[in-house]
Amino acid sequence: MANITNETLSKANGSLPELKNKSSSVGMPLEEISREAGQKIGSMASSFADSATKYAKASQSYVKENPAKGIAIATAAGVLLGSVLTLALRRRE
Repeated sequence: MANITNETLSKANGSLPELKNKSSSVGMPLEEISREAGQKIGSMASSFADSATKYAKASQSYVKENPAKGIAIATAAGVLLGSVLTLALRRRE
């Protein structure tokens, strides 16, 4: 997941100078710049959603292949999350 996130960030960083260059040209209207920015952001969001779907499917297949480990991981995550929430709520009072 870190690789996909890094790829998404590098794509975003790579498109920023391109947009700056286009915005500095005199004849390019603001409407066209915002449309292109919206398209780039939409494509990045779509690729992020695709990668999240792939991870979800991989997780489901892992749990189907290893049900005992899946239950153990879910239990550990639930205990950890419950402990953190309990500590956080006790400190607030």
